[in-house]
Amino acid sequence: MFAAGPRMAALMEALPPERRGGYAENADALIPIIASAVQAGDVVLVKGSNSSRMSRVVSALAALKGET
Repeated sequence: MFAAGPRMAALMEALPPERRGGYAENADALIPIIASAVQAGDVVLVKGSNSSRMSRVVSALAALKGET
């Protein structure tokens, strides 16, 4: 799991270490962390509100595949 934002910090700490993919303070800072972890064939679910700017993460993932 990857997470962003101060409200997600406690959730990340509660997860078993093998489930923690990465954490960042905001969506923009999370993009390079996720981008470096995603591999061809991976399926990614992005869950977040517009106010958390998760659409930026979706756009960055689509750009990796060339779907911009």
